[in-house]
Amino acid sequence: MLAGLAAQTLTVGATQTAWALATTTIVFALLMITASVVVSTARDEALRPVRMTGPAVRRWSGYVLLVVGAWFILLAMAPDAILGS
Repeated sequence: MLAGLAAQTLTVGATQTAWALATTTIVFALLMITASVVVSTARDEALRPVRMTGPAVRRWSGYVLLVVGAWFILLAMAPDAILGS
């Protein structure tokens, strides 16, 4: 986005680029505020499934981390034997 604004400065001018940056900033700020309000006012019924799946997600992410860690240990011990190089 910043590269696009920099290129626009060269082709259109600094004033129009400043307006584009200001508009983008305002839109992003409004979107962030809107998302915060929606999340904070969400009802418990809408958030209950997310809360119920939390422990399962943590458990499975732990398993994934163990497998990835084991893979990295194997790669560190014998990279040629595993990768076939």
